[in-house]
Amino acid sequence: QHESSMLAQIYGKREVHLVKVIKDGDVHHMHDLTVSCLLDGSFDATYVSGDNSKVIPTDTVKNTIYALAQSKWSPQIEQFALNIVDHFFSTYSSTHVTKVIVSIRQKDWKRVGVDGSPHKHTFHLHGGSEKTTTVMAPRGSEKGGRQ
Repeated sequence: QHESSMLAQIYGKREVHLVKVIKDGDVHHMHDLTVSCLLDGSFDATYVSGDNSKVIPTDTVKNTIYALAQSKWSPQIEQFALNIVDHFFSTYSSTHVTKVIVSIRQKDWKRVGVDGSPHKHTFHLHGGSEKTTTVMAPRGSEKGGRQ
């Protein structure tokens, strides 16, 4: 009998495109994000014996990102990434998810100038610049465990 073990078992959902418009009266603020969320944990049984009971479907990961954009939104992408991490740790047990990796890219949209003033709700993509963040969090680093 040959024993096998998994060295790494990271999976999740990459490249979830999310556009959020925050309306503040007649002034709109646009956020254009691409989010990737990878999970590590005790998923050995999936690969070794075909037991998928601990697998979190990738569409669930994607839909969770969309739902958290409604309930746990932050315009600072670093905080939004931490909110995603906290969700997966608080939703799944310590024997289930042991590490969460969230990467976010934010496109730089600028207001269009109209008659010398920035328009309140019209934007254009400003060059190719992006703001990025990656949070790699092992269990224990979630809310309350951060320094």
